[in-house]
Amino acid sequence: MHKLEKQTLLSLLNKSAEQYADCIAVSEIDKNPITYSEFRNKVFSVSNFLKEQGITAGDKVAILSENQPNWGIAYFAITTMGAVAV
Repeated sequence: MHKLEKQTLLSLLNKSAEQYADCIAVSEIDKNPITYSEFRNKVFSVSNFLKEQGITAGDKVAILSENQPNWGIAYFAITTMGAVAV
């Protein structure tokens, strides 16, 4: 029987940043695109900020934002640290 590889958002983020580092991950119209590598760096930066503010696994964190790349960055930052995005 074939063993399935564990897939999490964090593993997906890391794998994508390694395989597609310089490819565009997200962008706004007529603005500078964000590569997969930059996206991961921004996710880790926001995640570290949230940890410094006392957010821990299981905490609920609200995202109040329009549909834009920062929404995805915030979502990944929150969920990959074990908190819950609401």
